[in-house]
Amino acid sequence: MIDAGNPYRKAALIESLEKVQMAVADYFSSIPPEKFDKRLVPDAWSPQENFQHLILSVQPLARAMATPKSALALMFGKSAGTSRHYIQVRENYLDKLVKGAKATGRYLPKPSEDTSDREQLMQQWHQAGGKLVMATQKWKEADLDRILLPHPVLGKIPAREMLMFTIYHNIHHTVSVEKRLKEGNT
Repeated sequence: MIDAGNPYRKAALIESLEKVQMAVADYFSSIPPEKFDKRLVPDAWSPQENFQHLILSVQPLARAMATPKSALALMFGKSAGTSRHYIQVRENYLDKLVKGAKATGRYLPKPSEDTSDREQLMQQWHQAGGKLVMATQKWKEADLDRILLPHPVLGKIPAREMLMFTIYHNIHHTVSVEKRLKEGNT
């Protein structure tokens, strides 16, 4: 189980992003090749598809966090309040999932039978995660609460909450795959 703690301040968010990025990479690297691209449960993504989904989720956030804050404020607006805490963001997301929220559009993975894609996926994962951390390091603490970013399920949320969501989202998918693999081995 990956423990992100309860990150809030920029330094803690960056530390959690890095920790979770490495844990996710280690976990998906450890999945046997014969199980990596196999759907373990009907109508559920394979480990490979889950990993692709995480990459497809982190890449646009890394680009957004590298975008000038003035442009983001013009596109998505500003928040006058403070951000919720990690646990609140996590519970809000889980509530949306219970109510039927699902990934759509550009966040949907493309199934592949080619397990040699794993190395390429690992490179994409590390590149996206590295860019996200580098971009986040350039943000001021106050801007993380002030600048809104769009989330397909949660709506417009402060950048700080988007980072918290990303940390939890990466954990959520990794734990889900881990649980399915364990159930398939019993």
